[in-house]
Amino acid sequence: MVASQTQPLRVALISDSAFAMPTAVTLTSLKANKKQTSRYEIYVIDAGLESEDKRQIFQLSSSDFRIAFKEPTRDITSLHTENLNSKASATSSALYKFLLPEILLSVDRLLYIDSDMVVREDLSWLVDTDFDEKIVMAVAEAAQIYNRERITCEVGNYFNSGFLYMDLKAFREQALAERLVLTKGNMRTGNLVDQDAFNIVLDGKVKYLDIRYNCLSTNLSRVKSRLAISELNSLYSSSYRDLDEIFQNAAIIHFGSKDKPWRFSDVPFWDEWLRYFHTSPFHRHLRSQEETDLVSIIVPVYNISTYLPDCLESLIRQNFQNIEIICVNDGATDRSQAVIDAYKARDPRVVGIQQENQGQSAARNSALKIANGEFIHFMDGDDILSPRAYERLIPVGSELALDIAFFDAESFFDKEFLREEFSSYEDYYERKLPETSCISGIEMLRLMRDCNGFRASVCIQIFRKDFLVQNNIRFFENMVFEDNAFSLQAIVEATSCKYIQERFYFRRIREGSTITSNPGAYECASLISVAVRVFEISSDPSLPTDIRQYCQKLSEGFVERAHSLYNKLDPVEQSNVQFNLPGLEQLFLRIIRHKAERVGAAGTLSSDATRTYQTARLILLQIKQKRQYGSPVTALKTLRALHAGLRGLILETAYAETASFLRRLRNGFRNIYRLLSNRN
Repeated sequence: MVASQTQPLRVALISDSAFAMPTAVTLTSLKANKKQTSRYEIYVIDAGLESEDKRQIFQLSSSDFRIAFKEPTRDITSLHTENLNSKASATSSALYKFLLPEILLSVDRLLYIDSDMVVREDLSWLVDTDFDEKIVMAVAEAAQIYNRERITCEVGNYFNSGFLYMDLKAFREQALAERLVLTKGNMRTGNLVDQDAFNIVLDGKVKYLDIRYNCLSTNLSRVKSRLAISELNSLYSSSYRDLDEIFQNAAIIHFGSKDKPWRFSDVPFWDEWLRYFHTSPFHRHLRSQEETDLVSIIVPVYNISTYLPDCLESLIRQNFQNIEIICVNDGATDRSQAVIDAYKARDPRVVGIQQENQGQSAARNSALKIANGEFIHFMDGDDILSPRAYERLIPVGSELALDIAFFDAESFFDKEFLREEFSSYEDYYERKLPETSCISGIEMLRLMRDCNGFRASVCIQIFRKDFLVQNNIRFFENMVFEDNAFSLQAIVEATSCKYIQERFYFRRIREGSTITSNPGAYECASLISVAVRVFEISSDPSLPTDIRQYCQKLSEGFVERAHSLYNKLDPVEQSNVQFNLPGLEQLFLRIIRHKAERVGAAGTLSSDATRTYQTARLILLQIKQKRQYGSPVTALKTLRALHAGLRGLILETAYAETASFLRRLRNGFRNIYRLLSNRN
């Protein structure tokens, strides 16, 4: 197919802000591999590009590679309902392919390509190629061999819509744009955004090209073991020896699945895509040359590869560019490391460290040790940050020399049933207090207390690093709910705080998270651990009385939650409650012994109840002997062997007594403080 090319090859892509960078990479490869004598006219259909995105893409424009941006003639994106479980990798903006005949009225022949491709060869031969009485040239979809869905059986030869050379004049004459819109609107299903509708409307009107012009490398690699080369050769009327030969000879590598090379480093031909990225306008050294106000963003990572790309994308696209992103792979067993590697290769501001699984607290502490920023922000890897967040927060934090800047979050739900089941989180992360001036942490805590606006999540706060270091504020490890002790310690120590009444953070409510999972023994022990840590904070005699009382109330609240949770655990789970902080083992058993001895000696109960408590007292003495050198495990195993009623009685009274014990401990500290004060 030798082209005389009297006309330029006209090419269209559709892009929104999320696909601006991949669009530029595809265009970079297209330009790099065209012949010097070829002329291309590029039309980028603007489905929601930012002005900066356009500026970056337009840098590729030249006299023989002209780029223009075109607006859609109408909005048809509502025809497709996004489905998180769909296999579709395209967004609703792909529907604008239907409107190309009316968007580009002066164009009669057009090549449409998706924005997730690497183009390896010159394509100008298409200009003078005959349609052979068809109206579109496309490549058959190999999935019809190994995935016989209903739609692939209804049409003659199902094709992939990522590469379409279109006779737009014929499209207009046959009013196919409107037929595509109507077909999509009438489809009950539609896992794929536009492709099924194209196959229905254009059935019998397609001239098929070789697989090399739309090689879906990721999909083919995934099914390599169950896909015979003979089947592929039969479908494409070709004679390839094997799949590797197809890949080697491909003119276009199409990353047409959810495994995009800018998100995962383990997809086939990721390194080739990366080379074009490095020569694209979007590859630049993003680290600001400023020497101040660097923000270190700490992201613990454990088996969240599905969500992590969205999180990291929201961070690298921040309007405020002077950031470092520290991803701590905490022993993930999924593809999380491939995500981290992909983003490290794209952006020098992304730092990755790996450790054995130690929990979120340990991951955060590890990152704190190497963080270089003046400010620290903790992100959860399944959440998203507004692009305006640091642009708004950091100048305020710097100007006012804030120890902590507080802001709000908005919850969003992966699935609708989660919204119903966890409706309390709809507006939980809105603090319900007015924006403040620069005030002390104690004043801020009073405001939050009075408005019920204290939210412990460290993700909706930004901290000055020096403040954390100087006050030795770090996360307690081997526990969950650790944000509570960290945030409370930070706010009572802070001398300068400000609350900014804006929702910069987007909290994902999903299955399998700490919020939605059923708590067990580990969570129960963690609640007691948090209660003790919070009580220790309340014991600081330098704190105002009302703040100490509020902290004590918070501590008692954690005890009550632990009590309630413990009662819901089965005996096996109850026996697995273990404490990992010094002093908690002794505290737990001391409460049990105290309650049993006190009630058993009262003499006011029935004879059965008295005998029960006397039995409990003997058992507790056995536990005491067994615990001389051990942990609470031995004691709890002894309890597990008891009659269910007796075991429940002992542990019920133990938890009920905890709050009272903490109050007595508080009064003891108060009396000691008074004695010392009088002595002075």
